[in-house]
Amino acid sequence: MQTLYFQLNLREPIATPLGYLPGNALLGAVAKRVYDQAGDLAWDLFHSGAVRFSDARLIDPATGAPVIPMPKSVHAPKGVKPQTLRDPSWCDLAHEPYQQGLKPLTGQLGLSGVLPKIKRGYALKTSVSFETQRAAEGLLFGEISLEAKALRCRVDLDLEGHAEQRAATLIRQALQQPLTLGANRAAEYGATIAEEIAAWPQWPRSTAPLNGQVSFICLSDLCLFDAHGQPRTTPQARDFGLDNAVLDLERCFIRVRRWIPFNRKRMRPDVERIALEAGSVITFSGIASDLDLEALAATLARGVGAYRAEGLGQILVQPLFLSDRQAGFSDAPIKQKAEPVAERPQDALGQWLEHQMRIKQAEDTAFNQAEEALRALRRYARNSSQFPSVAQWRQVQQNAIAAVYSSDLDQRLFNAPKAICTHGVSKKRWFPNGKDDSRPCVGNTLHDLVHKYAPMTIALCAHRMAQEIHRQRQKAEKESR
Repeated sequence: MQTLYFQLNLREPIATPLGYLPGNALLGAVAKRVYDQAGDLAWDLFHSGAVRFSDARLIDPATGAPVIPMPKSVHAPKGVKPQTLRDPSWCDLAHEPYQQGLKPLTGQLGLSGVLPKIKRGYALKTSVSFETQRAAEGLLFGEISLEAKALRCRVDLDLEGHAEQRAATLIRQALQQPLTLGANRAAEYGATIAEEIAAWPQWPRSTAPLNGQVSFICLSDLCLFDAHGQPRTTPQARDFGLDNAVLDLERCFIRVRRWIPFNRKRMRPDVERIALEAGSVITFSGIASDLDLEALAATLARGVGAYRAEGLGQILVQPLFLSDRQAGFSDAPIKQKAEPVAERPQDALGQWLEHQMRIKQAEDTAFNQAEEALRALRRYARNSSQFPSVAQWRQVQQNAIAAVYSSDLDQRLFNAPKAICTHGVSKKRWFPNGKDDSRPCVGNTLHDLVHKYAPMTIALCAHRMAQEIHRQRQKAEKESR
């Protein structure tokens, strides 16, 4: 079996809601160019499944291998977002006992253990009228696209002799020129240049069954049928070339999805497909310990189920990272993306922005400090008859706004001949035991806060305290009616 490896360099986003490009998109692009030239080879090349176009997925920057869908059995504690599966915080419930407080991880997984982020775009566009070739009125549509620099895929050719070489020549010929892939190709989507590259590293797998069990990860959707041609969502041992094996439902994590593909050649939808979703984990027990997993993987490299020519039915046999987290991933260093630091311009606009930023930081600090000051003063508000009134707190607020330094505010509130807190009838509410008494009271606490915080903080604290007292009084009046 010959395998061709390609990298799709994207010149435009690809219109697809998926996080990858399905294999049937590449198959259709190749068939459009060389179907007539293939002649009697067309059936083997595009219909029989002997030639398989895999899904094109994102690239793991550390290893160069395409990522795989995240296995459905991989979970992590709630609130934890691991950046890589080299982090020991995750667990595989297909081989480990269930724990409370876990959630499934989603997305895609790289050979280095990294969890790449799928960047999607959204654009609102106008349909084009066939008569005028201009924008049609009232025909807006939104399009979700996959934004990436490059994707990688492979083409497996399982033919014999001269047919295999001829098929490889036709595929290379079709991919030499630029392609347009995905939906809405006339709306500035899908411009791609294909480049043939060398083989990338493969996922390491276990050499023997683990405790008499073998697990399979669906790298793509998997369509199965029963003897009557009806879709089947329960895998069987014979589907994977196993004898006398039992499906272990407690260790399976299977999700099912359905869709109806649209055939642009016939301009009508194909038959509805019901498939096991990519990333599903299928586990069989009762496996002999001497089972050769390498030979099994070589047999299943041709795929499982139907529609294999379009990339469906790709299987990963017993990956090592499910049982050995250290050896299961490549030891290639993961490149950490440095956050770009924007340099502020040194012109008048830059100086004004810096001044506004400092004001915002000062306001945030003042609000946080005012909350701390309020907690220190609220304990004295239980006895409202001896606590300063709303008008007295408003006076404190006004003097704090007018003061520039803490010493100035201290003079206005406590040390001036007619200071607000130490003069007149209000002094009994600020200092119930007298100004010279050091026992805790609202006046002594406010005095300490004036020396601790800036006048802006004291002004905010006094304003909020006046609001709280006013609300308490309104509530008491309503209850007394």
